[in-house]
Amino acid sequence: MSGSNDGFTFTGRINRKTYWQGLGGLFGSYFICLMICAALAEGFPALEPLMSVILFLFSIGIVTGFFSISVRRLHDLGKSGWWLLPMMIPWVGWLGYFIVVGCYPGEDKVNKFGAPSHQNSPPETAHAASHSTGSGRDIRRYEHLTQKLTDDFVDLIALLAAIAKSDGNVSDEETNAVDGFFEHAVGMPDEFRIEALKIFHYMLTQEIDFAVTARRFYEATRSNPEQLVDTLKAFFILSVINGEMSAEAELLIGEAASIFHISSPDYEEYKTHRETHKKRDSEHYARVLGVAPDAPIEDIRRAYRRLATDYHPDKVASVSEGLRELAQVEMQKINEAYDYFKKNRK
Repeated sequence: MSGSNDGFTFTGRINRKTYWQGLGGLFGSYFICLMICAALAEGFPALEPLMSVILFLFSIGIVTGFFSISVRRLHDLGKSGWWLLPMMIPWVGWLGYFIVVGCYPGEDKVNKFGAPSHQNSPPETAHAASHSTGSGRDIRRYEHLTQKLTDDFVDLIALLAAIAKSDGNVSDEETNAVDGFFEHAVGMPDEFRIEALKIFHYMLTQEIDFAVTARRFYEATRSNPEQLVDTLKAFFILSVINGEMSAEAELLIGEAASIFHISSPDYEEYKTHRETHKKRDSEHYARVLGVAPDAPIEDIRRAYRRLATDYHPDKVASVSEGLRELAQVEMQKINEAYDYFKKNRK
């Protein structure tokens, strides 16, 4: 994000130069306002109460602006805005604040707060982004950079954002995976890749109609089946980069595969492996609880309660320490089995 044009936002990043420019602008404007209010109050005493109110309101704006640029400068360092709290300690905290926020160089790479501010897009790109409906269709002013960032490519970025945030959290690993996709699969130069990542971070804040966007992307690229396969593969990689695919991501990928009229071999292999793994887990945990793998949840709940009573610490309190330890281990297995069925059986 641009540090000079974002108002009092608390998202995005600004570099040291923008921070000091913003700080100077804040205090400079406050000094000017103070001088004007003081002069008017002195020349027209009846206006003194009004000038006090104006100065108070202006001070609130200055403080808000100060915290805005401070938080975004911390984001540039890869740190949360909560780092301002210890920096508010008198003297030591203030000194640390100006050393860290005012002097340390920012991260020269995309982090979870966005792209480096020195490579952010010019006003026309930011203007286009501000008029987006969340589908990616209205961001189209990229002729000064490249013809590659067409509407269908922005739709692709929107789809990647929808997959990344489907589980409610976007990790650094997911951001790096998207960056790697732009670099290696798409072959984008650094300048264009930063622009694409800026749109990606913007799309993370938007409501995206996945089905509509996917259909529009398909209509634009249906003549290139290989690209559609690569896209579905990118969705798959993004969805499992933090571990197991979430149910939300699986639904979106399944919807995309249906709209694209294709199937990703990696995705199908993953589904087969997971179903096999689930079946093996189901049989194992069913043996622990002494029920059939396809037993209804009511039977599983009754078996769990019976076993939990048998191995309850109060029930084995009078036996030897070795037997108590065995009972504790068994109880852990019983709890694990019951948790598995609660999660996977309705």
